[in-house]
Amino acid sequence: MKSALKRLITGQSFNQEYLCLAKELRYPLEAFLIVGGSDPLNVTAIHRFVGYKPLVIAIGFELSRYINHTKVCLCFTNKDFEANDEWMGFQVDSKSVAKLLLIKKETKRIGDTEIVFYQGCYGHHHFLPWYNQVLNSILLKFKKKVIGNISLNGNLYDQVRIAYAIPRKIALISVADNGLMNMFPTDLHGMINDSIYISSLRIGGEACKQVERIRKIVISDIESLHYQEVYSMGKNHMRQMKPIQEFDISDEYSDLFKFPLPKRTSHYRELEIASTFDLGIHRVFLYKIVNEKSIKIIFPLFHIHNYYGQWRKNNKLPGDYLLRVSNASSVR
Repeated sequence: MKSALKRLITGQSFNQEYLCLAKELRYPLEAFLIVGGSDPLNVTAIHRFVGYKPLVIAIGFELSRYINHTKVCLCFTNKDFEANDEWMGFQVDSKSVAKLLLIKKETKRIGDTEIVFYQGCYGHHHFLPWYNQVLNSILLKFKKKVIGNISLNGNLYDQVRIAYAIPRKIALISVADNGLMNMFPTDLHGMINDSIYISSLRIGGEACKQVERIRKIVISDIESLHYQEVYSMGKNHMRQMKPIQEFDISDEYSDLFKFPLPKRTSHYRELEIASTFDLGIHRVFLYKIVNEKSIKIIFPLFHIHNYYGQWRKNNKLPGDYLLRVSNASSVR
């Protein structure tokens, strides 16, 4: 398909699904949690995206009135929130670019923190005109499936696109044992507070088995300019551990676990598993943060979905993107 015709049909000018960021976005979207009877809560900095089949969003609360609500709305807007419209029974902002309907699926209490895991029910967005969205859904049905990739169809795909409108950090997880190690990227992770960290891995994958067996990991932030290398490690999710010397590691090891650190690490945390549970295709890990160390201050690797990137371009919002030569493996 000719590029001009393709852009006309798909509404997209980027040739890859995820766009890595060279620097922090200006004028980003903010996410507001909406429940009945309470003011909207800005959760941009505290919500964590930890699952895509189903969509899973986690938020840590401390004695909050928001905890008891079974059904909530997540509203994405780049303006100050103003409740002036209604959607799915929630008071939302008419300027919002996207909305997610979520239901409370699981709660975990650690100390004074209640971690609520919400599952996506429905998503709606205006990243692309409606006709481009319809045509893209049709084209997706004819797209060749990649062996090993998890297919996302229908509204679930839109929910995931919406979740990636907030930049998600891609970090490298390292596990090591008896001279063997593995190293693989993830963007389904994040801090709940100073002592609790969460992430998820695909049930049945080698990476998941290795983390469960060893019970501790090192998760490292990597400089954004090395996005190509990080994406290329996606295949390690399904690979056995290998001798340490077969990996491109730095001369430094983590302080407590003595795990090898990836080259170009800017910051790392050493984590021990506190508990796990399953949700859809994901095993969700709750960790205790036992140590962290900053090595240098740089902008770490984040990415967004190209639908949101296109919306920014259409609305003349700046974006400095790092584009890969060809599509790479999933980082999940």
